[in-house]
Amino acid sequence: MLANSGHEPFGLVGLEVMAAGGLAITGSTGEDYADAFRNALVLETDDPVEVVTLLRLIKERPDLAASIRKRGLATADDFSWEKVIDQLLLRIDLAAAQQAVRLEGADVPPPPAKGTRRKPVARPKGVPSPKSIT
Repeated sequence: MLANSGHEPFGLVGLEVMAAGGLAITGSTGEDYADAFRNALVLETDDPVEVVTLLRLIKERPDLAASIRKRGLATADDFSWEKVIDQLLLRIDLAAAQQAVRLEGADVPPPPAKGTRRKPVARPKGVPSPKSIT
């Protein structure tokens, strides 16, 4: 399956191919889930020779193709709606805790009493400070 759109930075087509056990070929347009030769074939240019070269390589290395397909299945599983929604809810909980907001029905500690300082919340790697988000 070849999904090479320069206008769709998180194309679902590649993930759908992975979920079906296929071999996804994506462009280098930012598909966050595509990792070259690990779970997909990722084009670096728009040169047709690159596509032919990748396909020839896969034909000559069926073991590599099988490995990419296997990891593609695992990647697609990581992006199932249930897991994506769970991650989103965790991010919302974190943002609420950082701002001392109590979410209805959420397991978030109540805001500190007036005049007391709130302990800083440890952010997972890659999560920006709320002050840096504008």
